Amino acid sequence: MTQQQQEQGTRERLLEAAAEVFAEHGYEAATVREICRRAGANVAAVNYHFGGKEMLYASMLKHFMAVCAARHPLDAGTGPDSTPEERLYAFVRNLLYRIMGDDEAHGKLVAQETIDPSPAFDDIVHEFMLPVRAAVEDVVKAFLGQDAPEASVRACAAGIVGQAMFYLQNRSILERLYHDLTYDNEGLDRMAESITRFSLGGIAAWRFGGGEA
Repeated sequence: MTQQQQEQGTRERLLEAAAEVFAEHGYEAATVREICRRAGANVAAVNYHFGGKEMLYASMLKHFMAVCAARHPLDAGTGPDSTPEERLYAFVRNLLYRIMGDDEAHGKLVAQETIDPSPAFDDIVHEFMLPVRAAVEDVVKAFLGQDAPEASVRACAAGIVGQAMFYLQNRSILERLYHDLTYDNEGLDRMAESITRFSLGGIAAWRFGGGEA
């Protein structure tokens, strides 16, 4: 193994360990020493590869969000002939898989960022959340029309994404209240169907109500 391969392996282990430790303890309480211990790396490795704890955290967030975005494109499962209803379900399902489907640590990190944003949050919004906004608003316009009032589009889009975030941010509560609720692939598919059905009703209310609340 070359030195470059060894360094790349260390960097990847640090990113994976950082995700676990930051998710478990939050940014402030997480320590570089614990991250390096789990990664099997020297404590100097964080400074060498990332320049410190803050940059490690930002790099870790971007890395895992990029991986999830590539793994779960928001239009996956749709094509040119897909109906608006099919596009809506695909968006919801892929969003759920993106924020909760790969590992629990990633979901916790997303939830933490939305509640207590870190210095990396603005970059995350620009690189990963604005595309989500564009995708959901495009789906909503398939129902309301391309010239639909911005307020109507925003209300519907926020309602759709907000339901997904509800399941993410309230996971601990929901799992105790509803013992049949699961966060495995089957459970996420059921969530996607539920959110889609509820959202179709909300969109219809805006559509046939002429955009009036």
